[in-house]
Amino acid sequence: MIDNKSSATGDSVPEKPSLKAGLLALKQKNYPQAIAHLEIISQQEPLKQKLKAKMGLIVAYEQTKQIEKAITLCRNLTKISNDEIQTFAHRHLKELLKQYPPKNPKKLTVPAPKPPPLPPPHQQQNIQTGFVPFNPTSEQNASAKNNQQPSQKILIYRT
Repeated sequence: MIDNKSSATGDSVPEKPSLKAGLLALKQKNYPQAIAHLEIISQQEPLKQKLKAKMGLIVAYEQTKQIEKAITLCRNLTKISNDEIQTFAHRHLKELLKQYPPKNPKKLTVPAPKPPPLPPPHQQQNIQTGFVPFNPTSEQNASAKNNQQPSQKILIYRT
């Protein structure tokens, strides 16, 4: 081990930090060791490993009563465009705010999950079922839809 100290945990900084070692320490409930590994990985490694390290850090911070750090990390992960990570972050943030209500009521709100992005228009027409959703692109299209007479509507079902 190196003699450097981690500012967050007071433990020695691992000589060879790794995501695997951090997650193993987390599983073994050795939270200070998990934090020592995961904090380094969350700042250095490729994006996928960074995100997994941050998810592990949320759990470790919660278990070591570093609630503000866990909440901040959850809020940051709710902005990630990965559905699995957003779901994880929203679930943990909601639980943390429920268990540890902040003194400042403004921080009590949980950001709403972002809806998944719509596919580009050229992909919408190639859907296997043949169903093409109607998405008005202007007020003119929307008003044209609303002004149609019931007798003018024709439903076509493709098999």
